[in-house]
Amino acid sequence: MRKMMRRIGWAHVLVAMLAIAVAVSAVAGEYAQDAAEGEYYEEDDWRSVEKRRKEILAKIPTNPDILINITYDLMPGTPELTALGRKATGALTRGLLDNASDSVRSLCVSVLAQIRDPDSAPAMLEALGDRNSSVRMGAVHALGNLADPGYGKYLLKLVEDPEESRYVKQAAIEAIGNIGYAKATPKLEKLVTSKKDDSLAWDALNAMWHMRNKADRDDLVDVFLHVLKEEKSGASLAVDKLGTLKADEAAGALAKYYVGRGQAEKNRVILAMGKIGSGKARKFLKKVMKTTQVARHLNNAAIALSALGEKKQVMDILLDLLASRKAYMRINAAFALGEVGQGNERAVQGLIKALEDQNDYVRSEAAVALGRLKAPAAAGPLEKVAETSNPFVQLDAVVALNRIDYKKYRHLIFDKLLRHKKAKFARIVERGIRFLAEQQDPDALPYLLAYLRSANPDRYGQTLGLLREYEKAGVGEFSPSLLYMAHTCRYGCFSELLRTVRKWKLVEFTSPLLERLYRTYYSGDKTLLYFTLGKIAGKDTAAKLEKFVEKGHTVRLYRLFALANLGDAKALDELIDILVAGTLEDKRDAAFLLGGLDIKDAVPRLEALMEKSDDPFTAVAAASALLAQGEQKAIDYLYKTMSKGVPIVADEAERALLVAKMEDLDEFLKKSLKKEGNIVTKRRTEEILYRRKPKEFR
Repeated sequence: MRKMMRRIGWAHVLVAMLAIAVAVSAVAGEYAQDAAEGEYYEEDDWRSVEKRRKEILAKIPTNPDILINITYDLMPGTPELTALGRKATGALTRGLLDNASDSVRSLCVSVLAQIRDPDSAPAMLEALGDRNSSVRMGAVHALGNLADPGYGKYLLKLVEDPEESRYVKQAAIEAIGNIGYAKATPKLEKLVTSKKDDSLAWDALNAMWHMRNKADRDDLVDVFLHVLKEEKSGASLAVDKLGTLKADEAAGALAKYYVGRGQAEKNRVILAMGKIGSGKARKFLKKVMKTTQVARHLNNAAIALSALGEKKQVMDILLDLLASRKAYMRINAAFALGEVGQGNERAVQGLIKALEDQNDYVRSEAAVALGRLKAPAAAGPLEKVAETSNPFVQLDAVVALNRIDYKKYRHLIFDKLLRHKKAKFARIVERGIRFLAEQQDPDALPYLLAYLRSANPDRYGQTLGLLREYEKAGVGEFSPSLLYMAHTCRYGCFSELLRTVRKWKLVEFTSPLLERLYRTYYSGDKTLLYFTLGKIAGKDTAAKLEKFVEKGHTVRLYRLFALANLGDAKALDELIDILVAGTLEDKRDAAFLLGGLDIKDAVPRLEALMEKSDDPFTAVAAASALLAQGEQKAIDYLYKTMSKGVPIVADEAERALLVAKMEDLDEFLKKSLKKEGNIVTKRRTEEILYRRKPKEFR
C-alpha cells in the first residue's frame, strides 16, 4: 500500500480523499434538508409516499410554490393533476420554471398542455428555451393547444433552429398547423419540396392540411401533387386529399401512381378519382372496371361511375364480366350488379342467366344480388335454385325470394332452412331465424329467446339487436330473459342489453342494474350502467346513486350525468363546470353527456357558453351538446367555426358535425354548399356529407 501511495503521490491521495469527503457531506446535507422539510422517506415505505403525494395534491390549488423543491417520486399522478384543471395552473407553472428536476418539469408541462389554460402561455414561451428537449416539446404542444396564432413566430424559430432536435421540430410544425400560423406556409412548402432532407415533409404536409381554411386551394393542390409525383413520404395522404379537393388537374398523376401499388393503395386512388369525377377520372375508372380482378376495386369503381352518370357503360362492362371465362370475375360482377343495378332490366336479366352458371359461388352471388334488387321477374328462376342440392346456394335463393315477396315465400324459410339439424349447417339455420326477426315475425321469438338462454355469449349481442326490432309488439313476454341477462351477461352482450333497456325505457330494470353497479368494478360497465340508470330510473334513485363513491374520473362524469338527468341541480352544475374548465377530453365527454340529457335545464346555459365564452374549445363543446339537443343555432355556429376558426378549433367543430345524429344537419350542409363561396370550405363540407353516408362498399 505504501509503495502504491509513493507511486501516485501523496498529493493525489489527499485530493481524492477530499473529494470523497465533499461528496459525503453533500449527500448528508441533502438528507438533512429533505429531513428538515419532511420530504425524506424510506424507499420501501410506499404508504408514506402515497400519503405525501395526496397531501401535496390537496395543497396545489392554494399553494403555487408547492412544486418548486419537490422530487419526481413525490409528484402526484398525471390524471390527478389534470383533474384539478385550471386550479393547478399556478403551481404547475412555478414547478415548470423553478424546479431543477427535468422529470418534474416535463410532467408539469405535459399536464399544462392538457389543461389548455391561456394564463400558462408566458411560462410556455419561457420553457421553449429549456435545456431538456422533452420539456421544450411539451411547451410546444401546450402552445399549439391554446389556439392562438400569435405564438406562431416562436414556434417557427424552433423549426428554423439548426441546433434543435428533430422531435421538437416535428412538434412545432404540428403546433403551427393547429394554430394556423399562415406566415409559416412558405417554410412548410420548402420542407415538403426539399430534395436534400425530407425528414419533416410528412409533418409539414399535415400542418398545411390542418391550415386549409387559411390557405389557397391551388397552393394545396400544388404541394400534394408534388408529393404524389415524387412519391415522397405522405403520398398516401396526398391521394386522399387530392380527392377531397376534387383536384381534376391531379387525375393524370393519380392514374400513374395507381400502377404497381398494393390493393389498399389502389383502392384509395379509385375512391379519390370517384370524388374528382373529371373526364380523365372517368376514363381511369372504366379502365379499372375492365381490368381489375379485385372485387372491392370493381365495386367501388362501379359505384363511383354510376354516381357520375355513367350507368349505361357501367352495365355494359359488368355484363361483359358476367360472361367472363374466369369464375371469380363472374362472382365480382354479380356482386357489383347487386350494388348498382337497381331499376335496370339488363342487370336483372343478366343475373337471372347467371343463376344457371355451373359454379355454385356464381349462382349464390347472383341470387344475393337479385334479392337486393328485389326483382319480381327473378322469382321463378330463384324458385328453381331453391330446389338445388347445395344447401348454401339454397340459403341465398330462399332469402332472395323472401326479399322479393315475404308473404308468398315465408314458408320456404321453415321448409328449407330451419330443418337442418347438423352442426355444419348451423349458419343456415341462424341466417333463417335472423331474417324472420328482421321482419318482426313472431315465430322467430322462441328461437331468439333460446339463444339468450344458450351458453354461447357470442350470440347475445346479435340476438338483442334483433329483439329490438320487436319494440312495437311489446316486451312483456321476454322481460324475464332480459332480467336474467342483467345479472349474468358480459362484454358485447351487456352493452347491447343496456341499449335495449334504454330504447324501451324498461323501468323494472332499475333494481337489478343498481345491484350490478354495486357488484362491478369494470369502469366500462359502470359508465354504461350510470348512463342507463340516468335514462330509465325515477327521481328516488338519485339518493341511492349519491351513496356510490367513484374514483375513476370518467365514471364520475357518467355518475354526474345520471344524477343530473334524475333532477339533481348540483350534478348539472358540476357537469357544466367540467365543460368549462376541464381538459379537451373532459369537454368532449361532458358535451356528449349534456347532449344526452332528457331535461332541458342545461340548454340556456349552453347557449350562453356557445355565444360568450372566451375559450373557443368550451364554445365548440357547448355547441356540440346543443346539436345533440336539436338546437338549430348550434349548426350555424359550428359551420362558421369550421370555415373561419383557428384550425385546431375548426377541426373540433368538424368533428362535432361529423358525428352528430341531428336529422336536419345533412339538409343544412347541402344548402350551405350552394351558398358557399370559399372553395376549400365547400370541399370540406362535401367531405363531411360523404363520410356521413353509410359505407358504399364491403
